[in-house]
Amino acid sequence: MWKEYKELLKNSRQHLMTGVSYMIPVVVSGGLCLAVSYIIGGPELANPFSQTLNKIGNVGIGLYVPIMAAFISYGIAGRMGIAPAIIGGMIANEMGTGFLGAIAVGFLTGYLAYTFNKKIIPLLPKAVRPMSVLSYVPFLITASMGLLVLYVFGPVLGNLAQILKNWVLEFSEGASAIAMGALLGVMEGTDYGGPVSVAAFYSALALMPEGVTTPLGICVSVTLIPSVGTGLAALIAPRFFSKAEKDAGKAALAMGLSGGLIEGAIPFALVDPLSIIPATMIGCGVAGAIAGWGGQSTTSFPAGVFTPLIVEKPLLWIVSAVVGILITTGLIILFKTIRKVRPSETEEE
Repeated sequence: MWKEYKELLKNSRQHLMTGVSYMIPVVVSGGLCLAVSYIIGGPELANPFSQTLNKIGNVGIGLYVPIMAAFISYGIAGRMGIAPAIIGGMIANEMGTGFLGAIAVGFLTGYLAYTFNKKIIPLLPKAVRPMSVLSYVPFLITASMGLLVLYVFGPVLGNLAQILKNWVLEFSEGASAIAMGALLGVMEGTDYGGPVSVAAFYSALALMPEGVTTPLGICVSVTLIPSVGTGLAALIAPRFFSKAEKDAGKAALAMGLSGGLIEGAIPFALVDPLSIIPATMIGCGVAGAIAGWGGQSTTSFPAGVFTPLIVEKPLLWIVSAVVGILITTGLIILFKTIRKVRPSETEEE
């Protein structure tokens, strides 16, 4: 029996990412509606259409806790975990628990639904099982989770979420904002969609529905830098790169400029990590510090060269991105020059 639960615990990251993957389209849709509403109507939402779009966006953002909880639970227990987690997630959202509540409700509901589905329902008489699956068991799980959220961990997580929000808000001003921006930037420039950069981006994304938009603004300011910086280095200094890398450079430029995708730097880092990774970390760190210093913010995902349309301070985004790209490109060429890196003959063919 316990082996099954140990296996579930081993797959916790997979279950969490299932919830995140279903939650992201909801947040992106809502965030884009908010961004467009401010583009059309300004900070005051001066026309009815912008007000309507803003309302739609807020509804979308408000659904991220129940959606994330529901699909974490679904990843663990299948369909039986969805309805109780949605209801528990809605209660958690109303109590201001944020992403902490989504995670807690998702996992607890999933484990509870899994236990009922695999251990309890098979022991019931066959005649009772269909109704148990449709009504009795969902009722018991929903009622249990509702009570737990309302009276046990809901108030605790709500306070924790508020403390975290206040802490980030304090770090969003003055020298602390510069430090936070540099840290997020360095993390984004470390592994290009790997665990470190994903942790930075999803942490920022989780705070956005709580009204804390500076961390996401910082992340959006740096995501295209590794791809564009490496691609530009391959274009400017081709002697340091093989034919395959030069081709990858064109793809990296397209990825970074068109969609703000960070993964374009991966082929370069695999070939020469000692030149590429420090350069992107420094470039992204400086760009993040500039964005943090200027108080950049957004409610949307990066969009390459179109990102100025969806951030609060377009000129600041342009300055931070350009500075980060130039630093990254320059350091890549400098490091390769110092280390006397040359592509091998087999690579050049």
